[in-house]
Order: sequence, then structure tokens, then C-alpha cells
Amino acid sequence: MPLTLPNLDDRRWADLVEESRALIPVYGGEWTDHNVHDPGITLVELLAYLAELDLFQINQIPDEHKRQFLGLIGLHPNPTTAARTFLKLTLDKIVPSFDLPAGVAFTTNSSSPVRFQTMEAAELVGGDLVAIQSASGGGYTDLSQQWRKGTPIPILGTNPQVGSAVYFGFSLAVPVAKKLSLYLAFAGKKTNRLERKRIEEEICARSLDCTPPKPWNPCRKRGLEVTRAAPQTVEQQLHHQSVQVAWEFLADQGTDGEWQSLNASGIDFQDETRSLTLDGVVRFRVPAPMRAKALGPVAQKLFYVRCRIVSGMYDEAPVLRDALSNATAVRQFAPETSKLRIAPNAVLPAPAPKAGDRIYPLFEVDTVGRITKLTLQPADSALPEFLVLNYEAPGANEGSLQSESVFLGKASGFPLDHFDLPDSPVLPDNFHLFVQSASGWTEWKRRDDFEASTAADAHFVLSSTNGRLQFGDGKRGLVPDAGSLIFALGNSTRAAQGNVSANSISKLEDSLHNRAILAQSWNEANAALARVTNPLAANGGLAKETLDLASLRAIALVNSPTRAISRSDIENFALGTPGVRLARAIAIPNFHDHFPCFSAPGLVTVVVVPYLPEGKPYPSAPTRNLILSYLNRRRILGTKFRVVGPFYVGVSLQASVKSVQGTNPITVREAIVSRLEQFLDPLLGGEEGTGWPFGKHVYIADLLSVIADVPGADHVLSLSFVAAGCGTSCNEICVPQTGLVFAESLQVEVS
Repeated sequence: MPLTLPNLDDRRWADLVEESRALIPVYGGEWTDHNVHDPGITLVELLAYLAELDLFQINQIPDEHKRQFLGLIGLHPNPTTAARTFLKLTLDKIVPSFDLPAGVAFTTNSSSPVRFQTMEAAELVGGDLVAIQSASGGGYTDLSQQWRKGTPIPILGTNPQVGSAVYFGFSLAVPVAKKLSLYLAFAGKKTNRLERKRIEEEICARSLDCTPPKPWNPCRKRGLEVTRAAPQTVEQQLHHQSVQVAWEFLADQGTDGEWQSLNASGIDFQDETRSLTLDGVVRFRVPAPMRAKALGPVAQKLFYVRCRIVSGMYDEAPVLRDALSNATAVRQFAPETSKLRIAPNAVLPAPAPKAGDRIYPLFEVDTVGRITKLTLQPADSALPEFLVLNYEAPGANEGSLQSESVFLGKASGFPLDHFDLPDSPVLPDNFHLFVQSASGWTEWKRRDDFEASTAADAHFVLSSTNGRLQFGDGKRGLVPDAGSLIFALGNSTRAAQGNVSANSISKLEDSLHNRAILAQSWNEANAALARVTNPLAANGGLAKETLDLASLRAIALVNSPTRAISRSDIENFALGTPGVRLARAIAIPNFHDHFPCFSAPGLVTVVVVPYLPEGKPYPSAPTRNLILSYLNRRRILGTKFRVVGPFYVGVSLQASVKSVQGTNPITVREAIVSRLEQFLDPLLGGEEGTGWPFGKHVYIADLLSVIADVPGADHVLSLSFVAAGCGTSCNEICVPQTGLVFAESLQVEVS
């Protein structure tokens, strides 16, 4: 739906003609014939037609102006993005391990293959993940069958406590010198890349707020500057606010094996899951040989790695969606490539480049685009790096040089020169444009437009949708010298078409790219990989956002609150705190929970309820502090926040109920107890089933109504209930403003 704009002038041709005809007596009283056959009226109609064209232009806003307007609020259309997923690479049984470099391509097995490329080097080990167990309170629960069926599993139990652990059993030991990559995907809305990005952005913003300004004192002597510790990186701060976990492996020591740490200092270990709350990879090298052992209900002897809660408390129990060993991250894109012809008499370097080489060349090209001279320079980060895919030396006939770069042609020297890339859409990230002129190579910078460019700025604009690349006009953006060689290094993608379903990617691509990356080991790699698959569907591939959609996003951004002003603003901000999972939140203005009988002007008490612990969910102190920090960055002047957990009132009940004749009293009793527990539940209770309302008193009439609605219950013979620590209540239990209730003790007799 496009953005609705006001109509600056709604007059049409007929309106303009009638308005002009009405003005004739005012300015030309002697003109009396106003009929259509009059030549003057014909001129009036012609001028009305021209005026209508001008009025139409008044209501039009050029796309460039729309982009500028969006830029004023810091919003730009989202660029083209490539789909992402993880591959599970299974080695052949006779291959103990295999190393893959970054950039290896895999494809789907379809008539129109979709190509994915690995983002980093992978160390693959033999064996597979075959069992997952959870342990709590000394007992083991085998979750392997549910995991294989694709059922989400609570890997630390439904109510994780300190000491709870999840065990991953592998069929073969991880070699001491190799690194295993274990990808864990979790269920829930706040476990994906978007939530990770929100957490990282909040960490960065909080770090900036806490950074003191640099002191400036002209009287300070040199050498007396205050030195501050280097700030932690985002990765170092990306840890759970409360829970600390320990990753351990069963080492081949002692008579029964010994659990040793994997994430101790000095060990190559990386955990991207933020204590099992975000999708991510756990990478580790075992520092000692592993021991195979049978644990719990799994009779098979396996090599176990476990993750154990050391301290802290979760807001919500982690629920595992899938686990992949030998996991490798891939993105859907393909490098832009081109083949340059080499003239038979060309001057070439010795030794000649070969497939797989990364070269830093200088070219001389004739009028038909053939290489007449090729010079290879030493490696330099300021020079373009070309990956050679194929090289054919010239002889009597032309030779060729094929590389992962695109020779777009020679610059004309005219303003607004443009070139088209062979494949589109194009990924704007990691796109580089190099121009070789008489002075050598120059890298040009990509910009969204030329509005801020000067005549000396080497800028260009790239349309990622159609792959068109444009230079400036000499006033806004430099014009390349005539005859300069234009080279582009970048990647094309299939955008939304790259969002392939699960188990679609199935083979190692047989291409010049892979043979260049893998050199002589392509056949070896193809033989080593027994199975390639993506258990999880690819996602994130999107075409470039249109201006209409960006305009709608701008409206939502402008209308969304940026400051905690109203009660709903405060509650929504608390519920949306990055890295925190809350079930409920309520803001109480001018209230302090320690002094409920007095007004506290300017103080807002925010009561938050997570999902854990079961029965009486209560936020940990680090969780409350994190929410408070998030709210404080959005509070208005004169306001102070206090974040607390709920005050719980336990309800104990004694009831005697008469059942309907012919029903089973035991079944009726169980149904009554279950319904009362649900009705008094902090998260699922109340009349609407959305949680017991804060501060709502418990009335005997409500409990009688609940029991009466249970199938099989005829009538209540007697009912009494009390609050924990109080005497018998008459007909109600008072609950404070920040309070919730829970079922302390339910004694029900059914006759």
C-alpha cells in the first residue's frame, strides 16, 4: 500500500475551463460569445490543458526526494539480502577428519540449482550426534526420539535449576587436534538473528552512554594522562545476564572417566548461544582423549559433551529445535565472473597464473578489450585481488584469463557514465569497484546518491536490483578519466528465491570456483563427504525494499514511541527488553512497593513476571537490573523507575464437593484440583486465562463458580480458604497492588 499524500490542487480540465469562462466578463466585457465554437474559447481550452499538466506535476514527488525525506529520519530502504542457513556435512565412515576452506560452494539438486557458499573454514570430524539427554536431580531423560522427529525439546527440563545439564552423545570421539562445530537452533520468537542484533545494538548504545567524555585540561602536563582499560567488544559482553553454564567433556581418565572443562581459559572454545538462549554455534577442541560411556536410558556407549548450569536462573526454559554436528554456515550468492581475452602477442608474466591463484594485476587492453600486457604485482591490501578460475596461454590463437571479477569496459570520460553488471540482483555488502588509470588502481566508494558528493569525490551509485552502476557528473561525483579500465568485484544473489526449503541443498558444486578454491583436493573432498544437507530451511533472502514499503515503515517508526511516557509505553518497553523473556509486566505510577500507603510522585514501579521458576515465577536480580537499564535509557525527565518482582500470596483451600451420581469421584476430584490450580496460576489464571490480575482479591464466590463449572461436580458441601500465614478468611483474601496468587495447598474431598 503506497503512502497517501495530500492533493495540493484537485482542479481538472473542466474546472479550469469553467473558471476561465467565469472570469471573461471581469477582464473582457466586450467578449460576449462564450460558446465552444468561438476561437477564444478554443484557446482557453488549450491553456486549461497545459495548466492541468502543470497541476499534475505539482502532486508528484520524485523518488530521489522521497529518499532524501526518509534520510532525514535516519531511514533508508533495506538493501538486497542473501538467504542463510546451516549445512550438516557428514563424512564417509573411512574418513576420520577433513578440512574445508572458506568459500566452498554447494547447490540444490534441481533443474535450476540454487548455489550456497560457506562463510568460513570448516574442520569436519567423523561420526555424528546420535543422542541428546537431559539430567536434573540425578535422573536422566532420553530426548533423542523427540529430537529425531523434529519435536522441540526442553533440553534442561521444564524448570531448569543449578546443576541441570544437557548431554550430547557422539558416535565417535572428537580428535584432540580438531575442532567440532555444533549448531543449536532454539524455538521461540526471541532466539534468532534479529534478537541477537537487538542485544548487540543495546550493548553498543549502553556502552556509549557509559563512556565518559575525554577530559580537556590545557594545564595538564604531558605524561599525566589518565589511562582507561580497553572497552570490551560486543562479543565479550554478549553473555546471559544471569545464567552461567559450563561446557564439559568426558575425558578418558580414571576408572569411570572424568568430566573436564571445555571453556576454561587457554582452550580454543567459542559459544555463540548466550547460555543456550540464542541460535548459534558452539565450537571447541577437546584438550584430551574422550571416553565412551553408557549414560542413563541410552545403552549405547557414546562420547559425551555436556552443558551444565553453574549459577543463575533462566527467564524461560530453553527449548531446542534442532542440533547439527559438523555445522557450517552458508549464504546464497555467486561471485561475479568474467573472461578476458588475451592477444596472441601479449606481454605476459612468468610464471603464468594458474587456477586457484590470487593475483594483483595491472592490465593493458587494446581497442577490442583484449589483454596486451599483464603485470603481476606483490600482494597489497590497497590493490584488487582476483581469484583466477582458469588460464589459457595464447599461442597462434587468443588465450583467456577467467577470474572472479568483472571487466565492465573503458570509461568514456563523459558525465553520468554507467555500466551494467552481468548478473543481478547484486549484494551491496562486500562490493568493490576499482578503476585502473594511468596512475594505477583507485578504489571508488559506493554511495546511496550523489547529494553529498563533491567534484573530487570518487563515488559511484549501485542499483542492487538491476545491477546498474553509475558515476557522477563532475559536479557531484568525480568522472573517471577517459580510457580508464573499470573492474567490479562482488556477488549476485537470488534474493527471496534463495529461501529454499529444508533438505534441499544436497551436493558439492562441480565448478571452476570450487576447483580453484580446493585446488587438487576437489575429488578428495567430494569422496570424503558422504552426505550434504540443510536440516533447516534457508531464510533471510529479500529483494531490495521499495520506496512505498520504506515509507510505510517510516510511518510506523514515527508513530512508535521512543520514550517511556505512558503506562503502556513503559510496559511494552519492559516486555521488549533485548535478551529478556517476560510473560507479563505492569507499570504502577506514583507507587513504591515498600510504602504502599504513601504516594511516591515521579516514581514508577514496574512489576515483571518471567516464565520461571514454575509455580511462582520471579525475575532474578540481574534480569531486573537489565530491564531497569533499558528503561532508564528511555525515561523522561523527572521520572524514576523501580523494577521488582511480584509479591506472591499463597492460597490454601479445603473443600467438600458432592459429585453427580454415576461419575467417578476420583476423576472429579482430579479435575477440580486441576481447574483450581489453573485458575490461581500467575501466568494462566484468572477468568480470561491470561494470568491472575495484579492486585485482584480472591473471593469465595469465584472459587465456588470454578468448582461448579467442573463436569461431574453437583454442588459444594463446604468451602474454606486461607492465605499463607493468615487465619481463616470469611469470603475473600486481600492481595496487594503488586501481588499475584498461587495454589499453596488444595484439599478437596469428593463424595
